[in-house]
Amino acid sequence: MSDVKSSFSGEHVQLPSAKADPGDRLLEYDQLPDWQRDNRYIFTGYRRATHSYKKAAQSLAYIHNQTGNIFSHLLAMPLLVTAVSLALVLQDIPLDPTDIAIFAIFALGATTCFLLSTTFHTFACHSPTVEALWLRLDFLGIAVLTASTFISGEYYLFYCEPTRQAIHFSITSSLALLTILVLTLPTFQGPRYRPFRLLCFSLLGLSGFAPMIDSLLHHGWIHARRYSVGYYLVEMLVEIVGAVLYASRVPERFAPGRFDLWAHSHQWFHLCAVAGTGVHVAGLTSAVENTKGIDRCLVGW
Repeated sequence: MSDVKSSFSGEHVQLPSAKADPGDRLLEYDQLPDWQRDNRYIFTGYRRATHSYKKAAQSLAYIHNQTGNIFSHLLAMPLLVTAVSLALVLQDIPLDPTDIAIFAIFALGATTCFLLSTTFHTFACHSPTVEALWLRLDFLGIAVLTASTFISGEYYLFYCEPTRQAIHFSITSSLALLTILVLTLPTFQGPRYRPFRLLCFSLLGLSGFAPMIDSLLHHGWIHARRYSVGYYLVEMLVEIVGAVLYASRVPERFAPGRFDLWAHSHQWFHLCAVAGTGVHVAGLTSAVENTKGIDRCLVGW
C-alpha cells in the first residue's frame, strides 16, 4: 500500500497496490469525491482517484464502469481503418488522389475522436485537474470528427459545383476552428463561458443540415439520394439517438444500479457514434461510385 496526498482535499488517502483485488479499487457513488460524481443512476464500479497515469492505465486490466466506454472506442479504431481501407481497395473504378484524401480525412478525424475518447475515459480517474484536461480534449475530438464528417460528405454532394462546395467547406471549417479554439484556449474555460461553448458546439453540429438542404432545394431528392444524403440522414439519426440516450440517462434511470457496468447510456452513446461512422463510410462509398465511370458533371448532374 502507498500513502498518497490528495491534491484536492489535502488529506491522505490509502490507495490499493497494483496487485490488489479489483474490488478493492472500486467505490460506490456515495463514496466518491464531488468531481467524480456524474451519473446518480450508476451506483457501483467507480475507480478510486489514482493521482497517477500509470495506475489509471492499469485499470485497463480489470472491469469497472468505464471499461465499456474505453474499449468501445479503442476497438473501433482498427475496425474503422479496416472499413475505410476496404472501401478504397475494393472499388471497381479508378480513384484519383483526391478521393483517397477525402476518405483519409474522414478516417483521421474519426480515429482522432476515438483515440481522445479512449484516453479520456482511461485517465478520468487520475485527479480533477487531469480529468478536466482530457474532457476538453475529448470534446475537441468530437469537433474534429464532426468537421471531417461534414467536409467529406460535402465534397461528393457538390462534386460538380466547386463554388458551392467551397462555401460549405468554409462554413464547416470556420465553425470547427471556432469550436476548437473555444475548447482549448484558457480564456474560454470555466462556468462563465459554458453557454458560449455549448452554442459553438451546437452551431457546428446543426451546420451539417445546411449542405443537405442546399442540395435538396437546388437539385431535388433523386440527386441528393444519389450522393448519399439518405445515408447522412440515417447517420445523423443514429447520432441523435445516442445523444438523447446519453442526456436522458436511459436505460439506467429506469433501473438504477442494474446497468452499472454494462449497457448504460454512455456506452450506447459510444456505440451509436461508432455505428454512425460505419454508415458514413457506406455513404462515401456509394457517393464515389456515382461520380466515376462517366463524366457525371456533364451527364445527369
